[in-house]
Amino acid sequence: MNIKHLILAGFIVLINPLTNVAQTGKIKNVELIMSGSDPNIEDAKYNIDLAASNEATSNMAGMWGWRGIIYTVIASSADTSIIALNSNKDAALIAGQSFQKFYSFPESDQKKYSALDYANGYVVSAIISCFNEGVSYASDSGSFEKVKTYMSIVDDLLKYDKEQALFGKISKEKALYISWQSAYTNKLVNEEIELLQKLIDIPSYMNSYVFIRMSEIYLDQKNYDKAVAFLEAGKIKIPSKSGEFLNQQINIEIERNNIQSLLVKFTEGIQNEPDNKDYYFSRGVSYHQLKMEDRNNQEKAIKNDEKPAKDKYYFSQGLADYAKAIQLDPSYTDALNNEAILLLDSADYIYKQRTRVESSQYAKYDKLSVALYGQVVQKLVALYEMNFKKGQELVDLLKTIKSIYAKLNDEEKRSDYDKLYKQEKSKLE
Repeated sequence: MNIKHLILAGFIVLINPLTNVAQTGKIKNVELIMSGSDPNIEDAKYNIDLAASNEATSNMAGMWGWRGIIYTVIASSADTSIIALNSNKDAALIAGQSFQKFYSFPESDQKKYSALDYANGYVVSAIISCFNEGVSYASDSGSFEKVKTYMSIVDDLLKYDKEQALFGKISKEKALYISWQSAYTNKLVNEEIELLQKLIDIPSYMNSYVFIRMSEIYLDQKNYDKAVAFLEAGKIKIPSKSGEFLNQQINIEIERNNIQSLLVKFTEGIQNEPDNKDYYFSRGVSYHQLKMEDRNNQEKAIKNDEKPAKDKYYFSQGLADYAKAIQLDPSYTDALNNEAILLLDSADYIYKQRTRVESSQYAKYDKLSVALYGQVVQKLVALYEMNFKKGQELVDLLKTIKSIYAKLNDEEKRSDYDKLYKQEKSKLE
């Protein structure tokens, strides 16, 4: 090798160290600027952006730490000149991602250029900035991925935050919940399920709605068993909210018309809230429906010359619950109405049974049916006088009243209510 080649070789060997020194100088400049009493953020940004774009320093812990610090200042500043440096509205994102990268380095690398000392003081502000940015997008259509990115940064950086995001004002749970809200807004059901499950899996998280929302999702999919399973899990984890879970379970059983399960749920509700009139009323409706199913099945069997099955349910069960609901609230018109209807169904049943029993029992059944019809008509007249019914419902009520008076052989009353019936009917026509 001649002397020329030696010089060139030496030059080539020397150029890389000189370049490294020049670029690491940018990081040192940033350290000096930021450690001053009145740091020039624009100069600091200029220097750190150069360091970030150069191969020699782009993968240095110190660069990432100071980049996170500077962009945190930009993202959280109220100074208009500093805000102007955030023209792309991405300072919080850059700050968060820079700190993520910084903390991935060994601690020995983090300590260089004083980056670790300063980073630990600024990371809480970066978390707050990222959280606030995520919240600002949460209600926007098409923003889910952006929100998820910000909240993932929050979740990741919290473990490096000694102040714990200002003592719990921001937490992993809140970040997940905001992400879920965005998924909900954007109707991303699969993403909802993933995020809700993460919240459910946090032992200390006690928000009953995450269980209820998960149940709603599976109810929409007609996956009733899974919908109920989440509510049962909610009861175990948050027993104080069992009433909320129970009400959702009732909705599910109504959706799939599972009357037997509804009986169980309404009984559970009564045990928890013995003065809840709605639970008594609703259980009365369930008993009423089951009794009418019994009766209809028996009628079908008789028509087919088959032996009817024995009663599984009784009119008295529904009547007792309606009566309790009325006792709790004497003005409970729905309960008053259903009590009268159930009594009428009972009277009709006894009236029909007169012709199916032995002749010696006819008078007994006839007398009982008359007594029941007498109770029914009193209740129906009371409902009429309360102006409870309107339109077609009022017409039907008057028609029922006049037909009962006909069965009771009270021609005067039958005639009076027939006139009222015709008057109301004509109004509709």
